[in-house]
Amino acid sequence: MAVPHYEGDVNALWEGDNRLADVVTYTSPSINNFWFEALYQAEKTAEGDSAFSSGVFYGDRRLKKTNFYAGLSHDVDVNDYDVTRAITMFKLAGAKITGVYHTEEPDGGGESRSGYLVNLSYVIGKIDYRVQYQTMEDDLTYSIGADYRFTDRFKLYTWYTKIDKEDVEDNDYLAVGFQYDFFVPY
Repeated sequence: MAVPHYEGDVNALWEGDNRLADVVTYTSPSINNFWFEALYQAEKTAEGDSAFSSGVFYGDRRLKKTNFYAGLSHDVDVNDYDVTRAITMFKLAGAKITGVYHTEEPDGGGESRSGYLVNLSYVIGKIDYRVQYQTMEDDLTYSIGADYRFTDRFKLYTWYTKIDKEDVEDNDYLAVGFQYDFFVPY
């Protein structure tokens, strides 16, 4: 399993959030808010195996241009897994709600596993409150946290995550940090 950036990331339970090298990616123009992406990872092994990923989407991920976002994506042999995800995101009474259904199977064969994720985000003033619940068969995580945005580029964040896996001891994590987004116009 790939190492997550944070223990509360979706990678704590799921395969498929990858940072890949040696890739070519194409993103189509948006037509009536529909668009697609395709990715090819060249010869990721000494045997010359390649990986592919593709998806079709509607809306925008930040819900600025549309009130609804949906997508369906599929990875073939990316980091030795075939992964399919369906996602939907929408606003309701000021809250942003996200739902994801996820399936994964080792590329060489093996047990197929599935899970889902529900995320709720609600902004009051400069604070973005967040709650998330994620499953993978009998394993689960849940997180609660908040972001305080000082500017468009700088925020402080904190979150608490509990990971409950069937075959390992339960773990609790608390994080406090900051994020500064560097931006250079071109």
